[in-house]
Amino acid sequence: MLQLIRNIRSAGRTWVLALTALTVVSCAKDLGSPEIVERAGLTISLTVPQSVEREMRNPRTYAGTEPGYGQESVINSLYIVFYSRSKEALGARAGWKEVATKTLEKENLPSFTGTTQGNPTARFTVEGIPVTPSALDGGTELRAVIYANYNQNPGAITAESDLWNGSTLNPLFFTGTGVFGKVNDTWTANVSLTRQVAKLRIKAGIHPDAVPSTLEIDPRSISVTVEKMASASPTTDDGNDSNHKDYDPGDTFAGMEQTIVRSTTSGTPLRMEENWASGMKIDSLYMHPHDASTDKEKATVVKISMKVSDPVSAESKTLTLEYPLGKPQGTEQTDYTIKRNTIYTLDVQVQSIEGDESLNANLEIHDWDDAVIDIDAPWGEAVTSHSALYVLPGEGSTVMTVAAGGGTEPFSVTLMKPDRSGTLDASLASLYRDGFFAAGNTFLLEPSSKAEVQFTATEQFAGAWLKIVKTKGGQPAGLARYIPVGKAEFSAANGSATYAGGDFASQIVCRATMPDGTTEPLEWTAETVDAGGASAPVPDWLTIQTAGTENLSGSVAAQENSLRMQTAAAVVNYDLSTKGGTDDRNTANCYIINAPGTYSLPLVYGNAIKDGQTNTSAYTSAASGTNILSSFINHTGAGITDPYISNNGITLTEAKLLWQDVEGMIEETSVTLSGNRLAFRVTDKIDYGNAVLAVFAGDDIAWSWHIWATKYDPYATDGTKAVQNRISPNTQFDFMTENLGWCPEKEYAAREARVKVTQSETGATRIITVGQDYTLLSVNNTYYQWGRKDPFPGGLTGNVNKPTYGLAEYIWPSTDNTPGSQTITSSVIADYIKNPYKFNLRTSMDGMYYNLWSADNEVNGINTNQVVKTVYDPSPAGFCMPPSGAFTGFTTSGNNTLTSTDFNVSGAWDNGWNFFCGLNRTGETIYFPASGVRHIATGEATGLGSNGYCWSAAPNTTYGRSLSFSATYVNPQTYGSGRCVGHPVRPVKEQ
Repeated sequence: MLQLIRNIRSAGRTWVLALTALTVVSCAKDLGSPEIVERAGLTISLTVPQSVEREMRNPRTYAGTEPGYGQESVINSLYIVFYSRSKEALGARAGWKEVATKTLEKENLPSFTGTTQGNPTARFTVEGIPVTPSALDGGTELRAVIYANYNQNPGAITAESDLWNGSTLNPLFFTGTGVFGKVNDTWTANVSLTRQVAKLRIKAGIHPDAVPSTLEIDPRSISVTVEKMASASPTTDDGNDSNHKDYDPGDTFAGMEQTIVRSTTSGTPLRMEENWASGMKIDSLYMHPHDASTDKEKATVVKISMKVSDPVSAESKTLTLEYPLGKPQGTEQTDYTIKRNTIYTLDVQVQSIEGDESLNANLEIHDWDDAVIDIDAPWGEAVTSHSALYVLPGEGSTVMTVAAGGGTEPFSVTLMKPDRSGTLDASLASLYRDGFFAAGNTFLLEPSSKAEVQFTATEQFAGAWLKIVKTKGGQPAGLARYIPVGKAEFSAANGSATYAGGDFASQIVCRATMPDGTTEPLEWTAETVDAGGASAPVPDWLTIQTAGTENLSGSVAAQENSLRMQTAAAVVNYDLSTKGGTDDRNTANCYIINAPGTYSLPLVYGNAIKDGQTNTSAYTSAASGTNILSSFINHTGAGITDPYISNNGITLTEAKLLWQDVEGMIEETSVTLSGNRLAFRVTDKIDYGNAVLAVFAGDDIAWSWHIWATKYDPYATDGTKAVQNRISPNTQFDFMTENLGWCPEKEYAAREARVKVTQSETGATRIITVGQDYTLLSVNNTYYQWGRKDPFPGGLTGNVNKPTYGLAEYIWPSTDNTPGSQTITSSVIADYIKNPYKFNLRTSMDGMYYNLWSADNEVNGINTNQVVKTVYDPSPAGFCMPPSGAFTGFTTSGNNTLTSTDFNVSGAWDNGWNFFCGLNRTGETIYFPASGVRHIATGEATGLGSNGYCWSAAPNTTYGRSLSFSATYVNPQTYGSGRCVGHPVRPVKEQ
């Protein structure tokens, strides 16, 4: 592997590793023995930092020539951990579960192949992961965390000595993570490996202006002590996974009182470089990250002492210096944090042999991949630190070091036209040497010297070549080397997500057009910054990609509702059917909650138990005839014979959350079968909202229930209002004061983070924002199809779906106003039960039965006959659907009208009407909102804020009867609504 790496050549300071396809075997976690039916299609694209030695025959990194420095970029093993979560898992960082691991080493390691782009890409295929491509297509997320140079769960590195095996450096530890995304129909995770240690480089020498100038350092006297180096424990874990604590990308290490001593007498001698006298380089140490922040007491401190003498005066003295490692933050504070993948170079210089400031030190801090490289060239040759260069017009360019070896003749360095026909005109681009313009875009590099080369360019620049050739007598005297100079482009757009959180993508253009006309992607890096542009912590609600060549992706957590529901005290094992044991059992298809805690409900069909007794009238009709469903059926199509589902010959196998419209309100994994009950847990994220829970018999849903979270209590004294109507025999009904599933406004404050995106090759930066806008969600309620018991998601202002959360198989699209794929077209009642989350597009639905919401109903005209509640009724216990004549008091005649003076209303239109409860504008009022409808043909939400509806229990032959209204009409006897239309529901008390 090491030899392979040495032979790779590329452009920047990072490799691109072209990967051969490789199939490896995984160790999958036990997920209840899932059946794996797909074996291919998951690809990992791996990024590794560049080995500097690829670019130079005689390299000098900051590790110098100390033993083992060549191992710094070796990868000899990969340990991969796979995590999955549903796309709607709680929070941007939560919900991940480990599902599989892989170990790659020796011959199983992927092949690494360099390219000219400088980006480290190695691609290999994985198999046996219990999350298939089709599951990923359905919304499941899969994430890979890779640990390099550890072939098992990482063990602790507790001391610098653990990084060395005698005089040989153990391969350094790298980690990286990436989420699988679809690229050209292949699910691919882009993982960038990053060194998980920092390097401390120590140099010493005599200052050029030292007094006297004859001072010398005795190298055998040098002693270095580093105090308060970080250990591997304890750490601050970022929450990715406790099994890999200390080593997840993003974890930080706490400071420890660990001390390293290096001297000729300490037992751990200094690793002196061969050319220490000229290079003045003493040693390198490897350090763990250390989050000391601005606390100087926690800073890592370097103590150095050395014997300095003056051979002229024969005077000598031992000088000492203490230096806390830190980066100044303005004029007041210093950040003493030791960051991973960073090189700290402490340059100590002797200024005199007397006085308090005999030793001075300067600390340089570089990203390991961007650190300035010391290079030496062989005799008679010239070498460069890069094999390709890039310039961004008007901003910056790659900074390249070119070094000439010893000899007698200089090298010519010239910026050439794209066709190499001559020198490029300076009006297009300019060549700079060591910060100064090279006249004529050319200069001579003398033997045994170095130069820093960079460029400026105008928009008209179209690429160039940097020609380096040895000269003799002022003429070329050898083979020329041409280094391409590409014209870079760089732009970055803001990223955003809705209040509900989720993924975002910021469009990034980061590429270069090369002089041969080809285009190369360039790498960018990203970090969060404060208003002044200084590095800042990533907010806990944000996750962002930190490097790449294409768009910047990430995710944001859902915002908190500032008008959040005030909840009651948490409950434990609360039986919804008995109101926590305070009442006789009354079952229903809808249960109301208003507090976090643990709940349960009996596995009973709808309202088949009433006042603690079997309620056969809920599933057996006393009427008869062609349009009468005499025995109400279950999901198998068989008649219901007993309130309890399991007593109907049905074996229930599991329970699930199908959907909820408040993210994380019901803990998905808590929804379980518990004997003859369904149990679930409501979290502290409870808010006004709705959910649907279901029990399964094998693959089929056997029954489902609506959970409505609200402060509204329909059982309270003011929970209903008596509304009069104009049809006998029952001229008054007690209406609930809110539609079923009603949710008031929700408000989400705006928030944003500033992200600095840096083009790695040119150093150009762009500041973008990633955030969520202020959002005020409109009032909303659930919708129902006539004769069905289950709610469908509400609509919001703008006629869009209210977002739902849960398994992708059951939720509705949040960026649309239709059910998306969640539809059926069926006249079979059993299909409605088995698909409670699917909107039926068959206009007349079953098209036959009159009694689905009133068991003994035989008529389809306007009436106020007593409603006998059925197991298909969506109302809570004690309530039922209103008869068709219950709304006739909302006009002065009881008939449909377009005449505003006939409206029995108080006040002006207010996105709905305040109808008088009494006839002829008497009594108190009750509000009915214009909460729209789900369309008969498409299921799309429409008419929000302009049209209002409410179903009644009675049909009109194959249609359903309802109340309908707008600002210009009130129709209490609407008869033309297809049964498949999604209307709101306003229940009344059972009589």
